[in-house]
Amino acid sequence: MSDTITVSDTRLIQLSLPNKQKRYVFVNAITGEETTPDSSLIDRRRWNDYTYNSNKGYKQYTDIYTDRAIYRPGQKIEAAIIRSSVTNGIETSVVAGEKMHIKLLDSKGEKKAEKYAVTDVYGTAAVDFTLPEGDIRSGYWQLMTDGASASFRVEEYKRPTFEVKLKKNKDEYIVGDTAIVSGIAKTYNGLPQQNSKVVVSYYDKKDTLFTDNDGMFDVKVVIKDPLAKSGGRCNRRKG
Repeated sequence: MSDTITVSDTRLIQLSLPNKQKRYVFVNAITGEETTPDSSLIDRRRWNDYTYNSNKGYKQYTDIYTDRAIYRPGQKIEAAIIRSSVTNGIETSVVAGEKMHIKLLDSKGEKKAEKYAVTDVYGTAAVDFTLPEGDIRSGYWQLMTDGASASFRVEEYKRPTFEVKLKKNKDEYIVGDTAIVSGIAKTYNGLPQQNSKVVVSYYDKKDTLFTDNDGMFDVKVVIKDPLAKSGGRCNRRKG
């Protein structure tokens, strides 16, 4: 069992099967027992179409869920498709055995790949796509099927390997004083980020600093009068 996609009080669980196959099942978030989708899985916006008296008939709906919100070129997209139906606006059930046509569209709406999948007895189908590698269009891509789509970002990004924190300054200053704000840069392993470039922006200025051997740096800021441009004067002390 790997990824869990939370959907209201019901959870969509991805199960790993032999031969690299996967199955999506619904479980009750409290008991952990397998269940079928209930009305909580239906997109809230649909209830704008429902009234007890005016909706007589049968409607089908499709929802798509991706395993992530952002991908890099070459990564695999894993998605679950839920096919449900509503009768007379209040009776909700799943649609099994439905053949779905899923298309992968880039940020310009051009089709890059397509696949077919059939919903199981729980109204779900699993599908995956591998994004092209190299110089591809970044931005919002889509998985699209009958009456539904899911958007996600595709871009070349790098996970941060360090963090920067500023120490809280409890001193008080008046206009014209120079405030010193200290910061520290560390890797996520807790090691100091030594001799690293730090770019700091404040007011309409931008300073370039470097961390010391302990990962520390100091920013010196001259306190300006916020009313100076309007011809006013500020004598308040700032902390």
